[in-house]
Amino acid sequence: LLRTPDHSESLFEVWGEIMGGKLNVTANQLIFVPRERVNRKQVRVPIYLGSSAIKSLVALDLYLRHIAQPDDMLMIDEPELNLHPDNQRRMARLLARLVNKGINIFITTHSDYILKEINNLLLLANQFPTRETLMRKYGYTEDEVLKNGSTGVYVMRDHKAELVKITDSGMQLSVFDEIIVDQNDAADEIYYGHKE
Repeated sequence: LLRTPDHSESLFEVWGEIMGGKLNVTANQLIFVPRERVNRKQVRVPIYLGSSAIKSLVALDLYLRHIAQPDDMLMIDEPELNLHPDNQRRMARLLARLVNKGINIFITTHSDYILKEINNLLLLANQFPTRETLMRKYGYTEDEVLKNGSTGVYVMRDHKAELVKITDSGMQLSVFDEIIVDQNDAADEIYYGHKE
């Protein structure tokens, strides 16, 4: 399933970007091999010495390379763990590719980056005059676009799951936005109060 060629960057190229390299088994040991850098000798790092991000991605790497099949249910608790914001966005796009390849995905997240990226992928399912230009500008591909009806979003409030409405305008989700606005307001007032 996952090795099916597509017309854009392959799923495993996206995965390699998130990982920053690849995993190899050498002498019965799991080794992380980072991407080669200019003027730097390539290193090999036993997984037990690797970063927390790499350690948290090992099981997903195994699943993607050896187990994934259509109609699977992949459950990931907080796929953003230990990932830089750029990689959180890449993770959202990778998960969308998996959904579009027929894998059912259930995630829990506290990441505004992942939610906003999923919202972008939902919005790109709409046709509008600047769509193609924006997709090229920001590097989106058709196999990442989340078609209408492919996604359900729930918010936990008072120990109850509430369905979030998804329209042509995207997810109607204010949970993180309210916190971010509050934090930005506090930062502005503290900064300008400090300057007085």
